[in-house]
Amino acid sequence: KNDLDININNNKINIKINSDSSKTLFIPINYLKGFTSNYDLELVYNNFIGIKLNEGENIINISFVPSGLKIGALISIIGIILSILFVKFDININVLNNTFYYIYYLVYVLLIFVFYILLFLLFLISYIK
Repeated sequence: KNDLDININNNKINIKINSDSSKTLFIPINYLKGFTSNYDLELVYNNFIGIKLNEGENIINISFVPSGLKIGALISIIGIILSILFVKFDININVLNNTFYYIYYLVYVLLIFVFYILLFLLFLISYIK
């Protein structure tokens, strides 16, 4: 039997546990890339978090930040800055509109080709062989 104290606050989990021997603490939370801890996190049962405990008192701090959060915030900030610059300096957006229109049209034609023509041809070739 172990003494266990768990405190969950926003994206942080603080665990205080007394262990009489070296054991693995099983935490039924999916193991994802964004978890950080002052202990080594292990993958247990193919999907969950496990932590090797030391004998005696263990104070474990776990926090989670999604892996794409930083890059998403950076892209959002760049987009906001560009929007402000376009409005403030009255940049001619017609050139950009035409460019994006042609890019959109190219992607549309490419997707039609892949999903309707290429896949149909692959389906027919699979019957020929």
